[in-house]
Amino acid sequence: MNAQILSFIFFFITLQFVSAQEISFAPEFVGGYRSMAYTHLVHVTFNKKFTISNLSLLDTEYGSDKNNIFFIRNTFTYKLHKNIAINMGVGVKNPGKFSTLSLKYQLTRKTFRASYTIGGTYQKKWTLEQSLQLVYFPRIKQNIEGYISFQMVANIDRNEYQRGFQWLRLGRKQHKIIYGLALNLDQWNNNQKTLKNAGIFFTRAF
Repeated sequence: MNAQILSFIFFFITLQFVSAQEISFAPEFVGGYRSMAYTHLVHVTFNKKFTISNLSLLDTEYGSDKNNIFFIRNTFTYKLHKNIAINMGVGVKNPGKFSTLSLKYQLTRKTFRASYTIGGTYQKKWTLEQSLQLVYFPRIKQNIEGYISFQMVANIDRNEYQRGFQWLRLGRKQHKIIYGLALNLDQWNNNQKTLKNAGIFFTRAF
């Protein structure tokens, strides 16, 4: 827990002592049949090339701490091209501290966003980490859009599928507010441990 606190302190001290052009904050709440989850993403944009972000997740199971999930990562991003960036991150997650170096490709359109990231993550040993995120905002009527979001992450090494998850969101976006149905699937160690959670979500768009 001390490592988690230090990670937060590092990030927010950075916010206090740097002059950023833009700070954006997107929290998400999920209430499901198994657990309650809170996630946030903070972006601090310095210029067209350089960004710092903080991604934090706390998933708490009802009535038990056995299957709680936590994840905190601070990432430094440098744009190599309009659609390509390099990421360097440090953080903590159960079961410990980690660091990562990755390359990201992102495509942004008015109603659609897609990104694919691949790189190495070190936590006691190296794993290949890949992530895919797809977001679609179909137009329903003026000031109201649909919201379809799918995100998946997989960490693998030569011996196993170490860690992965798939998140699906189906909902409605009105102005900056998004709400609807949520499904979270989590796996560890070649699916020896799996967790599922389904319910409703509420978030704020960037």
